[in-house]
Amino acid sequence: AKSETLKAREISEVMDTLYARAVELYRAEHIPGTTLDKKPLSYQKCCDEITAQFQQETGKLPPKPLSTTTLDRLYKGGIPKSVSNASRGWLTNAESAMVIRYALEMAKRGFPLTHELLKVEVDSICRARLGE
Repeated sequence: AKSETLKAREISEVMDTLYARAVELYRAEHIPGTTLDKKPLSYQKCCDEITAQFQQETGKLPPKPLSTTTLDRLYKGGIPKSVSNASRGWLTNAESAMVIRYALEMAKRGFPLTHELLKVEVDSICRARLGE
């Protein structure tokens, strides 16, 4: 069974990928001189197209509907919410993964980390990268 946090992270990764594809589609449609015979796709049409592609590839709808306002923000240079949130954390994604692997390895060996021991490990990583 997956935790709610892991499920939310996976949904966020899927949505980030879909938005990246939608931004690329919108950019390709709006390159000057490429769509002389037809009108370029709108934000809504790009969202619909990416949703249809996802449904064709996976057989199901995206976890959440694509938003035209989010597509507009990302197209104009915004960054995904997951990237913004990750940049504000104490640990990088790689460091978090390393701590999780360490905690799981210690638990397999019969020495599960207490909250205090886990804090010591995380603090040592933060001190190494950020200083005192």
